[in-house]
Amino acid sequence: MEKFAKTLQLKISLHGSKPLIWREIIVPVNYSFFDLHVAIQDSMGWTDSHLHQFFTESPYKDRSKNIAWPMPDMDVDMDERKTKINELLKKEKDSAFYEYDFGDSWMHKIELRKILDADPKEKYPQIIAGKNSCPPEDCGSLWGYYDLVKIINNPKHKEHKNMMEWIGIDDPKEFNPEYFDKEEIVFENPKKVLKEYEKNFSF
Repeated sequence: MEKFAKTLQLKISLHGSKPLIWREIIVPVNYSFFDLHVAIQDSMGWTDSHLHQFFTESPYKDRSKNIAWPMPDMDVDMDERKTKINELLKKEKDSAFYEYDFGDSWMHKIELRKILDADPKEKYPQIIAGKNSCPPEDCGSLWGYYDLVKIINNPKHKEHKNMMEWIGIDDPKEFNPEYFDKEEIVFENPKKVLKEYEKNFSF
């Protein structure tokens, strides 16, 4: 295992969510952006079922460059496997952006909160805090998610039964947008995930 002396404490927040859906994680300083992708997926609660990319700045700025997995039909400025996160996140308050699912376009802001000494007795990545549930996949972006929450909580809505069936619950009380328990988070080994990607996306 590659040794590292420092770790980065990052706040990952779902851009535009109210109340804010966020996680705070600690990752090795030498993580690649692909490694960070895996950690974000695990900590947020996504299923890695869609494409993703990072942005060096707000994606709404023309000068922002993307960091992604090289694809034949996608312009990529930097390869996420070869680009280290500390090349961009160098000091506290530095930030980047992460987009998951180009259809629903779940945009996340990544902010460097602290640079810490690595503890050789600890295992990384770690999740130290978070709040609110991750939206269900394929629910139509934040606006679709907030509509879903309203429908689930309104038994008189014409789509109530369909939405209950879609998310697989029998009682609206089973659906709690505020639920989050960091003890339930399990981080995958990014090296194993990388091998799966290389097997499925080798061009």
